[in-house]
Amino acid sequence: MAASSATAGGAACDWLARLFDGDRAELADAIERHAREANPGGARADPRRRVRRLIASLAAERVRVNLGALDDPVFSSLCEAVLMGDLDFEEGAVRALELPHQRTTR
Repeated sequence: MAASSATAGGAACDWLARLFDGDRAELADAIERHAREANPGGARADPRRRVRRLIASLAAERVRVNLGALDDPVFSSLCEAVLMGDLDFEEGAVRALELPHQRTTR
């Protein structure tokens, strides 16, 4: 089920891949511009929704980076439990979010 670049989904994926290395706000703006161009008569996006999406994206990125850098035996045991099939990924993620060491500090 390979997607062709000629399809709208393939073009969108190529477009996003080229922009991924940029600033997140810039990426969100580019996605919004793309959505407006794809739907020129559509309603304008709510700026509050955009801010919510940006904050959620930045928070998720921080958690990902913090957990990736975490050198904690509890987190290692959690990963091992998922690897062995004792926990599913969803439960592993929930427990990882509960780890006190992953909390973001400024």
